[in-house]
Amino acid sequence: MSSHITPPVPAPAHPTTREYLWIITVRVDGKEITAKDTGSFPASVTRRQVFDAVLQRVATDLGKKDLPVLFFALEPNAL
Repeated sequence: MSSHITPPVPAPAHPTTREYLWIITVRVDGKEITAKDTGSFPASVTRRQVFDAVLQRVATDLGKKDLPVLFFALEPNAL
């Protein structure tokens, strides 16, 4: 029995976007809520810009304007 595994396609030398995994924990009405997802962002984006975008998305999803952040992690999604 033969098995064929296709190797992953190498990333371009200078990608225009990168995919990140983010995790954020916020406090809402005395409860801690953790959200996670992946997102593609321009290669030139700053960590702060991603943080602001993630916080805005989570606040909007929860129907809140301002949320205290207890934890935030951002890592490239590719291994």
